[in-house]
Amino acid sequence: MQEAKQRNSDDERTPRSFGHKMAWLALPCEDGARIAKLLGLKRAVPCTWAHGISKVYEDHKCCFVTPAVNRWTLVVGWPTCPFPSRSESDCVAVDQKRLGKLLEPLSAKFSAAYMFASHRVVETHVWAFAEHGRLVRVFEYSGESGEQAEFGQQTSTERELRACVVDENTFPNEETVMTLAGRWTVDPTTFDSLSQPASAGWIGSV
Repeated sequence: MQEAKQRNSDDERTPRSFGHKMAWLALPCEDGARIAKLLGLKRAVPCTWAHGISKVYEDHKCCFVTPAVNRWTLVVGWPTCPFPSRSESDCVAVDQKRLGKLLEPLSAKFSAAYMFASHRVVETHVWAFAEHGRLVRVFEYSGESGEQAEFGQQTSTERELRACVVDENTFPNEETVMTLAGRWTVDPTTFDSLSQPASAGWIGSV
């Protein structure tokens, strides 16, 4: 019985996949407690993977700071993507000034800071990154309106994947976001298959 309880506890603390209908930051840092403090998360407490991922899908004011995965720590939750409104019906345009204020200080601390988001309901897909304190790239596409917005020059990876191409037959989608995340940082849709020691992250509100 004790072994079964321990196994269930470890299962709760092993990596959980996510990505679709979610936003997150990726930071090249393995100190989740430091990240939670820098972000000013309120009432931050240790949290298992299972509870953290479940909670951010239920409560759009929460963020889950994951344990490190391949030297990357992710901050999962809709507050990481500064839409003018976080209601599902209004997620159609990123506030680039607020995005810069979020990513630039983090990239100054950790050399780089990435943000990804995919909102299936309104088919809005976003990726952005800053390096050494400067916002470098933002791309957003809204399938509902057919509009796109971008800042900075396309990267070689975006060109190779044709990630920003919008025409009658091609347009960015949620898989584009996951593929870019995997090329630049880590692909969170693959976490269920990871083999790494059980660990806990941090959860709090903004």
